[in-house]
Amino acid sequence: MYDPDIEPLVQGLRERGYEKLADEIENDGGGQ
Repeated sequence: MYDPDIEPLVQGLRERGYEKLADEIENDGGGQ
């Protein structure tokens, strides 16, 4: 599970081809 606020960010990354980065963000839970 991750913060719904990052969903648009993850979606944008996927659209640009950053699937690995998007997966990392999701797996990390969006915490920084």
